[in-house]
Amino acid sequence: MAGTTKQAKASAAVRGDGRYIVAPVAKALRVLVAICSERQPVGLNDLVAITDLPKTTVFRYVSTLRAEGLVEASGNGERYRASLGLWLLGQTAGVYENLRSTCLPVMLSLQKQFNETVNLGALRGRQVVYLDIVESERSLRMQAQVGAQDPLHCTALGKALLAFMPETRWSAYLGTRLPRFTGNTITDRAQLMKQLREIRRTGIAFDRGENEEGALCIAVPLFAEAELPIAALSISAPAPRLEGKTATAAAAALKAGAAAIETRLRSSDLGRLLSKRAPHRDR
Repeated sequence: MAGTTKQAKASAAVRGDGRYIVAPVAKALRVLVAICSERQPVGLNDLVAITDLPKTTVFRYVSTLRAEGLVEASGNGERYRASLGLWLLGQTAGVYENLRSTCLPVMLSLQKQFNETVNLGALRGRQVVYLDIVESERSLRMQAQVGAQDPLHCTALGKALLAFMPETRWSAYLGTRLPRFTGNTITDRAQLMKQLREIRRTGIAFDRGENEEGALCIAVPLFAEAELPIAALSISAPAPRLEGKTATAAAAALKAGAAAIETRLRSSDLGRLLSKRAPHRDR
């Protein structure tokens, strides 16, 4: 702990002219650095010892960092770790960078096979966030941006992730209403839950113009060591190019690609780390 304390304090040390330093911001960053410096989720009392700040102050800063999506609670909610939101801020959180690197060869292969856009997404609250995208070379293609977020109920990525969460948690992930984005968006909760159960049975999720008019997206979940998905992989294209036999071939290729990725994850520490970050199944 002593070495970590010195590291966190050194990282938070003020450099330059102190007259321009905003003290509360500096203290909040000291707490964030302390959380990021620990290999395991860290408790409030440890953060107090590391940062040399009052307990009430540390608690307020942790609460603020959680509200801003940079820190998340672990286990029983009394320990804290860096979140996916922090990765989105700088795209430098190692575990997600490693996930992207692990998935990229498969994504490139899928893009080459179908010449359509391939997406990697993960769950963030009630949204799916795009971790990586390999775009089609065609002039007319589906486009998204790394770091962009879409709702779960109207995207293939989101439904592939949600379907394999405990049914008792579906309502919490979906919220009180299902916003309509196109004429195809499923806004009836019972209809959506029926579809999610079918996705769980087949292992394949579809977005048939539900998030964007004229688009078709096919997705499969990615698992590591846990029984909950850690991410999802998809192919998206204008609907006429991804229907019929092409859709069947794309679904099979996605499943094969996901299996290859999962084999690599399970043979490395990355799979274990990602499984720990997956949402917890209800006890």
